[in-house]
Amino acid sequence: MLRKEIADTIRDFNRFVNHNMTIEVNGKTLNFGTDICEKLILCPISNTAVEIFFDVYFSEKLKKDPRVKLEWPVMKFFENKLFLPNNFYGVTLDSENANIERIEMIHLIYHVAGYEESR
Repeated sequence: MLRKEIADTIRDFNRFVNHNMTIEVNGKTLNFGTDICEKLILCPISNTAVEIFFDVYFSEKLKKDPRVKLEWPVMKFFENKLFLPNNFYGVTLDSENANIERIEMIHLIYHVAGYEESR
């Protein structure tokens, strides 16, 4: 999972779900991102840790920034701490520096409480 082309595919899929995916509810076609996901505050940001992790993992500049620490299980990104086990499973660390060496599965999360039409 830690190859650039896989990361790009995961990012493209996440963007597709949030911007282009449509579903039908009660005969009405809805955009997942704007009609459903936006109604719950957690949904639009639920995969931010994945996006930021990939940004750091594939950027030498960010990896060298002392305010950024690509650590397991909590990654530090400037003033933020991101809990990675919500999205990353089967993580293997190298024995020397405890750096993330392998990830078996990446879990994208879309928090959805439900959908009701406004009247």
